[in-house]
Amino acid sequence: MQKIKIDYLSALSLDQPFAHMICHLKMNVESRNWTTKRRGTIAIHATAKTSKQEFEWVNRQFGLNLKPADVDFASVIGIADVVDVITEDQVTKKTSKWFIGPYGFVLENIVLLPRAVPTKGNRKFWRLKGNALEQTLSQLTPTQLQQVRPFV
Repeated sequence: MQKIKIDYLSALSLDQPFAHMICHLKMNVESRNWTTKRRGTIAIHATAKTSKQEFEWVNRQFGLNLKPADVDFASVIGIADVVDVITEDQVTKKTSKWFIGPYGFVLENIVLLPRAVPTKGNRKFWRLKGNALEQTLSQLTPTQLQQVRPFV
């Protein structure tokens, strides 16, 4: 099998519990105030920020019972493919549960990492490199690794 060379993986930081919801509950839409034309594989990064109000809102909105103690912070916790960006008039049955808007990054091939990888992040797309990238990629199966597509 040919070894795949990946110099970096684009990453997106999300406050908790949203990163957790993507990786654990397969939340397939990440709502943002901005759009992107880029598509491909990204790392899902949980920020260090904790907000009691966000957990309370998510629990009410989606009928969950998540607590800060249930989730990882300041870490890459998974990967996913951004396959589309939608607006409210493009919501489908598949995306309606999670879309909040005004833009929704549609996610597929969501993979939860067995172990969170501690690292700092950024609010926009940023590059996961070095040791954190190695720790992230080392947790993927050969099949998952082969499916990583450059984020362009």
